[in-house]
Amino acid sequence: MKRSMCWLLCSLLMLPLALFAQDEIPKAGLPVLTTSAGQSADVETINVIMEQAGVGYDYCDVPSVEIVKDGVGLGSR
Repeated sequence: MKRSMCWLLCSLLMLPLALFAQDEIPKAGLPVLTTSAGQSADVETINVIMEQAGVGYDYCDVPSVEIVKDGVGLGSR
């Protein structure tokens, strides 16, 4: 009895999510912004991999909202 009530409750809670689900999966645009969370050399590795894969990227060590809004080239910052 408890198990069926749990399934019913879960189904009712998930119904709104199913109704408002998107038809298309959102995709990120290019170029990709790369940055480091701290003093890590990992971002350099990622940048090399991006270059080898031919993926456009912009690197910024401390991106702000204004810098990201500038877009490609990050406003030459």
